[in-house]
Amino acid sequence: MVREEKVAIAEGHTRSATITNGLVRASEAMGRENARKGDETFKGLTEAEIYGNLFVYNFAGHDTTAIASNCVLHLLAAYPEVQNWAREEIITVLGDRSDDLVMKEYSDLYPKLNRCLALLVSLLSSA
Repeated sequence: MVREEKVAIAEGHTRSATITNGLVRASEAMGRENARKGDETFKGLTEAEIYGNLFVYNFAGHDTTAIASNCVLHLLAAYPEVQNWAREEIITVLGDRSDDLVMKEYSDLYPKLNRCLALLVSLLSSA
């Protein structure tokens, strides 16, 4: 993806925005700007540096999600009344929908899950 993005930049193509594309494009732009100013000390990130950044972003994202999920599960197990409170909302919002339908309507359904959002916000703000 890094190499493909570099080729797209060289050919003047615009591609969809991803973290990979953002890193490559920002690095290339900074390198060009510094060259324009006559500063050759920074020519942009190397591929190894871009891969390193991508690894950190992915690891941090997975690690944060795993820790938050672990905390939520432990707290819900410790407080069944809160678990029932959240479950009640989920059943009210989702009803008898199948898994396929729920995934297709995620962006419409998630904002309606105010109790679930409140639980996550409460957990994250107390951490």
